[in-house]
Amino acid sequence: MIFAREATVRATRERVWEILVDPARVIPVLPPGRSLVATTGTAGAAGSGYVLEVPAWPRGLRLEHTVTQSEPGAALRLEVRRAGRLLAVHEGTLSASEDGGTRLVWLVKAEAPPVWGWLVAYRGRLELGRWIAAVVQVAEQAG
Repeated sequence: MIFAREATVRATRERVWEILVDPARVIPVLPPGRSLVATTGTAGAAGSGYVLEVPAWPRGLRLEHTVTQSEPGAALRLEVRRAGRLLAVHEGTLSASEDGGTRLVWLVKAEAPPVWGWLVAYRGRLELGRWIAAVVQVAEQAG
């Protein structure tokens, strides 16, 4: 399944990039229960990554994010795994918006067994919307 979000951010591409690749700056404005467990490598560089714990019934999820492709200030591709199993591929792009800000487009390609597809689609869209809104908020506040 594929789902996407798009936002226009009143901040430079460089500022949006800084926020996008640093989950520690985004998590504080997300709903409670999400935590950054670990980071590796240089934020946003290919091969870098981070581990997030997110609330889910019954015990929560530990999601490993690894950057597989990176064009600083322009594009980012991540793989998201749980216990080594690929769950989703995220692809984000940044470009100049007509109003002088930044256009952020985020696409998620997720895998799920048919019986869980509806839940993954619902939760995936919900969490992606929250994450993009948080990136926008933090980037605009940072100027």
